[in-house]
Amino acid sequence: MKKSFKNKVLHICNDSQIMSKYSDFIVDNIDYDDCVFFIGRTKYKHPMNSALPILTTSNVIDIMNAIFNSKKIIIHGLWNQQLLLILSLFPSLLKKCYWVMWGGDFYRFNKPFTTLKSRFFEFLRHNVIKKMGYLISYIPKDIEFVRKRYGSKGVYQECIMYPSNTFKNFTVTKNMNDDINIQVGNSADPSNQHTYILDKLALCNQNNLNINIPLSYGDKKYAEVIDRYACKLFRDRYLGLKELMTFDDYTKWLANIDIAIFAHERQQAMGNIITLLGLGKKVFVRRDTAQYELFISLGIYIHSIDDCDIATITDINEVENKINSKIVEDYFSVIKLIAQWKHILV
Repeated sequence: MKKSFKNKVLHICNDSQIMSKYSDFIVDNIDYDDCVFFIGRTKYKHPMNSALPILTTSNVIDIMNAIFNSKKIIIHGLWNQQLLLILSLFPSLLKKCYWVMWGGDFYRFNKPFTTLKSRFFEFLRHNVIKKMGYLISYIPKDIEFVRKRYGSKGVYQECIMYPSNTFKNFTVTKNMNDDINIQVGNSADPSNQHTYILDKLALCNQNNLNINIPLSYGDKKYAEVIDRYACKLFRDRYLGLKELMTFDDYTKWLANIDIAIFAHERQQAMGNIITLLGLGKKVFVRRDTAQYELFISLGIYIHSIDDCDIATITDINEVENKINSKIVEDYFSVIKLIAQWKHILV
């Protein structure tokens, strides 16, 4: 019997911990009877909430039925090439599409499109973004970017997007010794520019620095290179995180960090940064990024890598950190996230 997707909200996403947590959030806080999730693979590692109807790549007829008959389509990251093709062939669908803007799906100016296939799909991406009905983000500079680069005219829907971007009410145990735990980057991806930061930290004349690098997610070969490089520079003062953690365990990891440095040249690692600021940690990012502008506009004390002085990089201002934590608690709250998604999905 043919399924009916009339008046349903179709969520299109990839398999990830972020989406697994989001599915729990939807079931716990939203009237989810109208929601259907399509995951872009047949088998997935991170289970979605069992209360939700799930479609995979094996449900081709149902997927096409849902795309054409649902009342809204929520696109969690514009990654799927088949979706780009469908939306390009049937542009009228874009009027009901809400694009949750991840970052890597539109900050693509430094990616080489050397093959005919890559150039073709980038052409499709450009046209789809230009005609996208709604843009879901909480970073004004990202909206400004897609309007300028892609000519997007979509309606801006402010939303902090996912539970991973909300304040974590977590008790932080104060470090009783003089050690300073520094996190470099958030993944095993060259965009973290690990060697640049590690070389800077190696100049610090302090023997109480512990260097922590998450390497469990991303390019495995690159992770091995960075792991060896950090070991060479810092020896037993270096710890590489090489196994995937649950969200709760990773929050505990972040709670033990004192200073975090993110050298990305674009908006990235927002879940990490928001959590760290909420936990009262000192965070460095690049001054010319969308996240720096956002946090400054919120009154948060965010530090610039460009201005950091090796002599003072480890100075920690507890008053500033407490102010940051309070702002994050108010602005990036779960209550606010619930209200935003109810407004979008109604």
